Amino acid sequence: MINTKTSLAVIATAALAILVLAACGSSGSDPVAAPGNADERRPAPSIEGVDPTTGEQVSLAQFEGMPVVVNFWASWCGPCRDELPDLQEFADKHPEAQVLGINFQDSESDAQELQREIGFTFPSVFDPSGELGAAFAIPGMPTTFFLDAQHRIVGRLAGGADVEQFELGLELVSGG
Repeated sequence: MINTKTSLAVIATAALAILVLAACGSSGSDPVAAPGNADERRPAPSIEGVDPTTGEQVSLAQFEGMPVVVNFWASWCGPCRDELPDLQEFADKHPEAQVLGINFQDSESDAQELQREIGFTFPSVFDPSGELGAAFAIPGMPTTFFLDAQHRIVGRLAGGADVEQFELGLELVSGG
């Protein structure tokens, strides 16, 4: 007998994957602020898992009290590959914020190879099934979320981005 709850979860994950693949390759625009004031912003979904390149446990809770820039990336996504060096440059320029990658629907070996190729050093969480992507309702790949120090979603950037766009997103966090 087929479990309806499991079947719906598989269908939802497959639909998200199709949408993300269709959107992969779109160029980014400037970050969009989350609706509402600081008291109305929704908390980010919980993030925890294993970093595909280091094998270490990583969680959003590790960065308590810091703004966090959450970036969904994958080795199979061209715009992700293009923006990762800019994301690393942004991370190096802004130690006041933590960059946290989510390696979305990828293989560990491909993620490790891309990390070696590009040389980014920020932590990532492995999301092979796309559960974190679904929890964040990502509209495509890559997608970046800007979280305030209380880890509420302040803004989102959909599509490939550069250092300037990441900095604009960080300004949303500080109210600039």
